[in-house]
Amino acid sequence: MLFCCAAERRGEKLCGFSPSYNRYDALGGGKLTITPGDALLACARVHGYQALRGMTPSEMKAMLSQTWEELLLLQQPEPVEVKLEPAEEKKPSLLSKVLSGGRRLNVAFLHDKTPETSGWTKGHEQGREYADRALGDRIHTTAYCSAMDDPEGTIRAAIDDGNTILFTTSLRLLPASLHVAVEHPEVTILNCSLNQAHRYIRSYHARMYEAKFLIGAIAGALAGSGGVGYIADYPIYGQIAGINAFAVGVEMVNPRARVHLEWSGTDSVAAAEARLAEQGIVLISSQDQTNLRDNGRSSFGLSVVSDATKTLLAMPV
Repeated sequence: MLFCCAAERRGEKLCGFSPSYNRYDALGGGKLTITPGDALLACARVHGYQALRGMTPSEMKAMLSQTWEELLLLQQPEPVEVKLEPAEEKKPSLLSKVLSGGRRLNVAFLHDKTPETSGWTKGHEQGREYADRALGDRIHTTAYCSAMDDPEGTIRAAIDDGNTILFTTSLRLLPASLHVAVEHPEVTILNCSLNQAHRYIRSYHARMYEAKFLIGAIAGALAGSGGVGYIADYPIYGQIAGINAFAVGVEMVNPRARVHLEWSGTDSVAAAEARLAEQGIVLISSQDQTNLRDNGRSSFGLSVVSDATKTLLAMPV
């Protein structure tokens, strides 16, 4: 309601909010627990405000029908279910289709940056190239870089090129992925993100905390009675899981060792390492991925830091 009132104050007409009640009820909205206002805001998140503001009543009905699965999800008390094991499926999964030796699948990887400017993109590209080698002629992959220049246009271009499975490898590409997925239900789009709840796309992410647990166990075995350093950049969803898993790994093999946490997001990895060095800590776990500007990989993985030298012991790959 506030969304619509703000539009009215600017002298705009938001696709006729009152008529949208009738379209919502005509599709069965009266049986749902969410209000027409909730439904309209959900549609705005999928299609964007500019797309909604000039819609006719018939276009509004078509848009609501197209986005209906997303509205049904709003009723769920727990919309996000994290699955750590594959479920028993009555129909073949995507992976089983690939491995069964049927028709060749065309798969697109869409990146927000380039392998030359982003370690994250470079890692995905290494995975894409490995999939090509491992699956041979059963799969054909194509990379689309710098997709943030025109997110929806790049996704649509990948579909026009014949790709039926699309991996959008950045959270920044999630809004465009969702919008295009609603328009193209025949295409499967997966977005690399955490804790997202949408009916039209799937999300995926590496279980980095498992690697962090193993690296923590290695650090604990080497720490003796001393401390272990851990450097993280920002306290976001995946980072917290990695910190906790690392600490559990250290404690499991060495209850005497203490983990000292430093944040690098406010200054730099070098500054965080210096703060740990002042405490006499030489065993340090740093970034998940190498910084492309750091040719010596000095801020990557678990290392022993001594004066001007660093010895890399373990890394998540």
